[in-house]
Amino acid sequence: MTRALIRNTFREIIGTKARFFSIMAIIALGVGFFTGIKATSPSMYNLAENYYREKSLMDFRLVSTTGFTEDDVKAVSAVEGVQSVMPSYFFDLMTAADEGGDLIRLIAVPEEYLKNPSLNDIVINEGREIEKSGEIITESVAFANAKHQLGGKVRFAPMAGDSKVADMLNNTEYTIVGKAESPLYISYQRGISQIGNGKIDEYQTQCLAIGDGVDYEKLPCNPVIDASQLPEGGSVHDFRDPKIWRDGDSFYAVIGNRCADGSGTILLYRSEDAQHWDFVSVVAACHNQYGRM
Repeated sequence: MTRALIRNTFREIIGTKARFFSIMAIIALGVGFFTGIKATSPSMYNLAENYYREKSLMDFRLVSTTGFTEDDVKAVSAVEGVQSVMPSYFFDLMTAADEGGDLIRLIAVPEEYLKNPSLNDIVINEGREIEKSGEIITESVAFANAKHQLGGKVRFAPMAGDSKVADMLNNTEYTIVGKAESPLYISYQRGISQIGNGKIDEYQTQCLAIGDGVDYEKLPCNPVIDASQLPEGGSVHDFRDPKIWRDGDSFYAVIGNRCADGSGTILLYRSEDAQHWDFVSVVAACHNQYGRM
């Protein structure tokens, strides 16, 4: 009975080879996708864990609407298991109207931190550290707006909601002396606020990393495509989802972007080395026929 069943099975396979190999190909494709998805999660967790440890990201964040005193800081430092404490404060401010009126978060860094960072290690990619009053360091990715470049100025509006900026800061205009990366922000989202439209503005750019599928290293040339390479009317807030391929000696990338009318477009870029990119054209635009981006 068993021999007859096996013989009959092989006869069926031989008689329907095309169908058999099609089914096997579908199964192999499904197994490949499933394996890739299962392998991605541990890889992402491992990558994030290594990055957090390398940059000494804080384990806990204590927030107070009334602020902390020196005694509060000492009390927290004395808690068993606490290795380091980094007291700081932040303000949500609006840039001046002629600079776009963007809602941003200004975070204070303790003076002694830059000499010996023990938490939330900031990596300066361009420029230098703050040396005197009136200087500021911006994020190298999220604040990479073409209007805010190294050596440029950032001016804040006189009011932040119902509060006067003069009551919070010594200056309302700051010179950008450096651009840095912070482990406090690893995605394009920057949180919410009680002023402005309630959403802290971010500037989306395209960056490059090289790795082996488990460990990746970001290149010092990042961002490789920023707001200065957008076409007229292109949004710095919706500029994402790149797809890259190589054709001959050149690299090409298509990237989603929101244009002036609020609808989605697909932008084409070209590069000879995948690090220095040039805008080529808008290859597709929906003109609000399929909704807004």
